[in-house]
Amino acid sequence: MDIFSMLEKGKEEKHISLAKEVVSFLSSTVKKEKRNYFYASEISEKACLRMLVYAQLTGCEEKISGTTQRIWDVGNSMHDDYNKYFERMGILLGKEVKFKKNDISGRIDDLVAGKNKIRVVELKTMRSGQWNVMQLPPEGYEGQLLIYLWAVAKASKERLSLTKKKKSQKGDLDRFITTLGSTFFEEPPEGILFIENKDSQVVKEFFHPYKEYTEKIAKLLEVVEEVKDFLAQKLLPERRCSTKTDYGARYCNYKEICFADKTFKEVEEGGK
Repeated sequence: MDIFSMLEKGKEEKHISLAKEVVSFLSSTVKKEKRNYFYASEISEKACLRMLVYAQLTGCEEKISGTTQRIWDVGNSMHDDYNKYFERMGILLGKEVKFKKNDISGRIDDLVAGKNKIRVVELKTMRSGQWNVMQLPPEGYEGQLLIYLWAVAKASKERLSLTKKKKSQKGDLDRFITTLGSTFFEEPPEGILFIENKDSQVVKEFFHPYKEYTEKIAKLLEVVEEVKDFLAQKLLPERRCSTKTDYGARYCNYKEICFADKTFKEVEEGGK
């Protein structure tokens, strides 16, 4: 509804809701193209393999509500605050560091200096109700951090060869790693997940030393390889949800294709 229509409607109402106008203004539809890589944020042991295959075969439209956009903006504000804090503390090494490794793409919130190591920081916010009862980090949050931790560990291991072979450097992370002194690589990197209470700004902190999470990281990487196998065999994984209203399907960008029961070939040809 445009502003003029809202004004017309306002003739019948006592007040025009400014809040609704803001939400309407911020709402958008984003067209996503098919891709040949995975986002770090979508990889978890419980990830929907069918959705990950669809993302490689065809594009989709994602409807972003004004409320969702405002939630993202709050998260971005938190990121900006911590970037300033880390910088003033003198420990910020890099922020929003991009990488692409093994067909996995990501953007690390912050890399900060630890004692003889790099600390990989992932920043999240959460509503009080969830935050108060949270004992362990949500699987999706942890999976994302562990992929980032893996990428930093891999880049750290490769850094000497990357210095000599600059053409092999892909993304900001590899270039960034080669600029750091050797003291940052005396110990394996450590991941830290910050989850801030949106109401009180109190933070719960979850530590993930690389050596203690290598098995879990390996399982996450197996998810990617499993999806690649489905793609190579031109097969679709089984559908998890029974109906479009199931929790897993409700907000899925591919639910219409999924429940149309199209074959792999039909989806692939439709995405060309």
